[in-house]
Amino acid sequence: MKSCRNLEALGRGVATLPQRWPPVRIFWTYLGLHVLIWWLLPVLLQHNLPLDVIEQLAWGREWQIVYFKHPPLPAWIVESVAVISGRWPPALYLVGPLASALSLIAVWRLGCAMLGQQRALLAVLAQEGVVYFTIFTPEFNHNVVLLPVWSALGLAGYRALFAPGNQRAILGRWAWVGALVALGLLGKYTTALFLLPLLLLVVLHPRLRRAWSGPGPWLALGIALALLLPHLLGLWRIGFTPLWFPFERAPGPSHWYDHIVNPLLFAVAQFGDIAAALLALVLLGWRRPGEPEALGPATPLPSEQRVYLATITWAPVGLAVAASVVLGLHLKDMWGYPMWCFIGLFLMAEVVGPCTAGGLQRFAIAWVVILVTVPVVFTVQQSIGGRFLRKPLRSAFPGLELARQIEQRWHAVAGDAPLSIVAGDVWIAGSIAFYGGDRPSVFIDADPVRSPWITPAALARQGAVLIWQEPGGRPAWRNDFPAALDQSPVELPYVPALGHAPARFDWAILKPTP
Repeated sequence: MKSCRNLEALGRGVATLPQRWPPVRIFWTYLGLHVLIWWLLPVLLQHNLPLDVIEQLAWGREWQIVYFKHPPLPAWIVESVAVISGRWPPALYLVGPLASALSLIAVWRLGCAMLGQQRALLAVLAQEGVVYFTIFTPEFNHNVVLLPVWSALGLAGYRALFAPGNQRAILGRWAWVGALVALGLLGKYTTALFLLPLLLLVVLHPRLRRAWSGPGPWLALGIALALLLPHLLGLWRIGFTPLWFPFERAPGPSHWYDHIVNPLLFAVAQFGDIAAALLALVLLGWRRPGEPEALGPATPLPSEQRVYLATITWAPVGLAVAASVVLGLHLKDMWGYPMWCFIGLFLMAEVVGPCTAGGLQRFAIAWVVILVTVPVVFTVQQSIGGRFLRKPLRSAFPGLELARQIEQRWHAVAGDAPLSIVAGDVWIAGSIAFYGGDRPSVFIDADPVRSPWITPAALARQGAVLIWQEPGGRPAWRNDFPAALDQSPVELPYVPALGHAPARFDWAILKPTP
């Protein structure tokens, strides 16, 4: 009972904070706390960088315009941070939370323009209940990078279509739209799920269609195509194979009912991922009889702005579900990552009416519970959660220790020659490449198609380490290197071990040719 009373008191304190602080000050304080939590937790709890970050580093090391399964923007960002920070792991853990924060800034600015500061603040705070903005952000990847890009696109599109200004200002806004379109597609091709509905809206809506009579939309298209041209040429050279990668990850139907079950599973998963935010907003809008009104209803938006907000909120996920219905695809839950940037704004504009003092207090309590509970769940998962799993967590992988051992034993055989190439699974080889002093290139699965930066001449001249984890055997690609010399296996404990057996690595050295 005492804890409940303390929580209620805390909720009252948080709910009355806008009476003492302006919304903008609350927003920036919250944003700093958000970034600090989701930066420090993985820094303190994870021994090895996440899989997707390691993969981006393996790609970004080579600065390619195309890669075999995804566009290059996240790899370029991660590699830039690695170079600037001197490969300081905490800097790489900061990229994801900053991406989330940039997204919230764009949502805040859009909310202020559409709803005013008070309702914009509540909408942004509700985003803390969307798990894509919190627990998954430390693993920066092609989904996380879309958070700021899609949010900025929503803001830029609104300003280009609705904000007043002279012709120069409006052209500048459309130019920014074009640049963001290119960034979105360079981040992940599923940005098309955001762009296509937005394009159809501007083409089909009677009032918005007038924009095409001016140079703005055409300027945006020209800038986007100019920025994407090198990537498009790169895709053409490799037969556009990355465009088909999502269909490899999303299995097609095996039975007729997969056209129903698969989209339903995706929709249910998305609902679960935003459920906490929905609950907080339901509590905000719940009005008990006799409670005094503390925040009036939102000023009704013009019809075209309502349609715009509904489109950027619901069209991407609707299009994804429709594609799953038609094609029977089993979409990955995480593909919904950037689709909920505007859910708080939409509900504040269209669903949550006048707010009472009690509603604000209930919202504040729910928000504090979310703010505390999600980091606690992450902490338990990353600290002792691995003890209850059959396999160790990737965050406990001994990447640093493995890199040191492999490099030491490489130099014992190859002398002063630097370790320039590591062949193997991108997780193992990529961890060695990042944590190793020589910063070798990664020969992903020893496949030239996946690693076109590795040539036979470079292999012969520089040599390589071949490494794998294959219980009871070795990978088929090992047979492509008959001259490689097998080495004694390396065994290293996970950090923390939590009762798991040490990791065993088989490996070989392909000596460099003098």
